[in-house]
Amino acid sequence: MFFRRALHKCLLPLKASLLRACLHRGFCSTEANGGPHLPSTEGGSVPASTEEPVSATPLICSFPTKPLQKRPASPLRLRPHAYESRRYWDNRYKAGASQDWYATYADLQDYLGPLLGQTSQQPQGSCSAAHSSILVLGCGNSALGADLYSAGHRQVTNVDYSPEVIAQMRVQYGEAMPEMRWLVRDCTRRMGLRAASFSLAIDKGCMDAMLSGKGGPRKAYRMNRWVCALLRPGGHLIVVSCHPEAVVLAHLRRKGLRWAVELKGQVTGSVSGCFVYVARKS
Repeated sequence: MFFRRALHKCLLPLKASLLRACLHRGFCSTEANGGPHLPSTEGGSVPASTEEPVSATPLICSFPTKPLQKRPASPLRLRPHAYESRRYWDNRYKAGASQDWYATYADLQDYLGPLLGQTSQQPQGSCSAAHSSILVLGCGNSALGADLYSAGHRQVTNVDYSPEVIAQMRVQYGEAMPEMRWLVRDCTRRMGLRAASFSLAIDKGCMDAMLSGKGGPRKAYRMNRWVCALLRPGGHLIVVSCHPEAVVLAHLRRKGLRWAVELKGQVTGSVSGCFVYVARKS
């Protein structure tokens, strides 16, 4: 500490002399145009000084002529927001807010149907029990899980890290849909589910919410790694996201994720600007 103070005192005269040199150079920079002019008594003007200006060292006193370019932002980083906060979601659900984010089951029917062995022409409830078990990530109070159950898919597991919303959904659907599960789970951690036990996982805005907060890229990567472990070989992950294509693909194609990713199309239902990506585990 003593050395730093002594060094600071020694550098003060040097800083002052450099500042004077820079100011002097700035005042003398108009010399090429005749120098600064003062009004004369005869109505004209005379140069303020005819002496040669003292040239300052360009390497020290010159300023950049071009603005500093900002470091290009990584496609993995986005602006922080409250959507990644558990407290935000608990308060939102306690207030009675209800929303089916980005898209409804009907909006995703064309993408879900081929993966579940069901065409859009088949009536609801026509699916056999042999169809795969489904994991809904960050389910919230979306009706997606209930719609899948009504369509004949009984093995639906809905997970969310908000105890408030899971309790609400159990009360709402527990009796009418007893085979469907509602679990309080953090998708970025080991969820206590058996590996390779799901054929389809659905992420409808869950990764987007993570990317809006601190440590978003790390959390999204951890979630995708757990999801990849939970999928059976040949299983699929459907991601609905409003983020730019480069951002989504950068996350889904990170090292260690054993799946092939493809952009399938744009959601044409309730929200515009959202796209559907499908990852198939190898």
